[in-house]
Amino acid sequence: DARLVVLLCETLKLAKGPLSGGERGLVCHWYASLASGDKSDHVASETFVPPRSAGAAAAKLNFCAFLAVDASSEANLNLTVSSLDGQHLGVYSGTLRQLTVSDQFEIKELTLEAAGADAG
Repeated sequence: DARLVVLLCETLKLAKGPLSGGERGLVCHWYASLASGDKSDHVASETFVPPRSAGAAAAKLNFCAFLAVDASSEANLNLTVSSLDGQHLGVYSGTLRQLTVSDQFEIKELTLEAAGADAG
């Protein structure tokens, strides 16, 4: 049995204001890898301009990725926000099982941890 997982990053809000290094634009990335290490994949969003100040409205992304996995397998997931030169500024790390506790669409708010020494 296989299952289809839809990963949607609808908006991005920077609670502490703009990320240093992301002034010209940012890109989100979903990275998925089977826990067994057998397979991995990656998909990137289109470039977007982040909010310019703390507390500003969230940037609309509507970044959608589809993941097909064997129903019995476990996958590690990372969502990153990167500068245009590829420097990861923020990262969420988790597992497929943490994000997909049911077969219903669920809204989850993910907190990205600082990935670089300069991340805001």
